[in-house]
Amino acid sequence: MKPPKRVNLISAKYFKDYKFLFKFNNGNESIVDFEPIISHGTSLLNYLDVSKFKKININKDTGDIYWGKNWDMCFHIEAYYNETAIIPIKQKGGRKKSSDKKVVLRLYIPQSIVDANGGIESSQEKCTKLLNDFLPL
Repeated sequence: MKPPKRVNLISAKYFKDYKFLFKFNNGNESIVDFEPIISHGTSLLNYLDVSKFKKININKDTGDIYWGKNWDMCFHIEAYYNETAIIPIKQKGGRKKSSDKKVVLRLYIPQSIVDANGGIESSQEKCTKLLNDFLPL
């Protein structure tokens, strides 16, 4: 839910498990569960360690919350304001298995590139081919 204008995060306090209590300058409070998103992606599994998960950072200017010095996991205020859980978005169709053993890397591609190239699978294949041609094995 998009917060009303001029609403800012004033505090984020670890609550329990994988939940934080957020307090906003308009008096609203929300407890948000991050476990669904953490357990969904392999790059975030290290945050299942509660001691790492508790180390949240807040960008006071933008309302972004993030973990890790490289912003390993981050959310804008719109993602967690008045929410109860952060849930991953499922992609349509899933990934196509590749028989090409030369695949080095798969990318997450911006929607504008996807639209311009005729869909996600087509865009991924084009980007993968470009990278594989560029990066010799």
